[in-house]
Amino acid sequence: MSNVASLTSKRGGNRGAVTRLINKISDIIADAAMDRDRKIYELNKKLEDLHDKIKVVEALDSEIVDLFAAADMEAEMANAGGINAVSYDARDAAEFTLKTLMDEKAAEVAAAAAASAAAAAALPNSPISPSLTSLNLVEIFYFGMRFWTYSRWKFIKKRSTPMLLSSTSSTLVYPATQRRFFSAWCQVTTTTLSPSIYSKSVLASRQKSSWLTCEH
Repeated sequence: MSNVASLTSKRGGNRGAVTRLINKISDIIADAAMDRDRKIYELNKKLEDLHDKIKVVEALDSEIVDLFAAADMEAEMANAGGINAVSYDARDAAEFTLKTLMDEKAAEVAAAAAASAAAAAALPNSPISPSLTSLNLVEIFYFGMRFWTYSRWKFIKKRSTPMLLSSTSSTLVYPATQRRFFSAWCQVTTTTLSPSIYSKSVLASRQKSSWLTCEH
């Protein structure tokens, strides 16, 4: 029985710790001056400690009951269960309060995010950068095609012999190689650019030079 007395004393000390934690939790909940974030932090910490102490008490209950005679076990279990029920109720109430505070905070954060998104949507759209306008796209495309076409034209010119349109004309026309090359360039242009951009690029190319003839 000396072992029972030692375990009972130990259990009594842990029950006292449980009671103090419950009282501390009640004070935190009732403290109107404490802000919500601090209250959530304190409740989380104290509830964690309370769970640990309740587990210790439950383990001691089991050890003590095992040392009792069969006739006395039921009375001991009923007594321990009644005391523990008070701790369980206080723990559950504190957890509910904590969940309520956390839900309120989450709702406020979600509302703030929604308001921020609505404000951003209400702002006028930013103007398109001039570097992305159709005109500049035409210029960029024309420059690239001009450079590439010129390189190919120089290559073909070395391997082709021009011919006169007539004996009285000074205009030279290159053979079918150059003409096929120009047709391919037009096909790439029409399939790559929109109609409005294509018309601008063709107009610009026609104004600058001719790809079919070479005046001497």
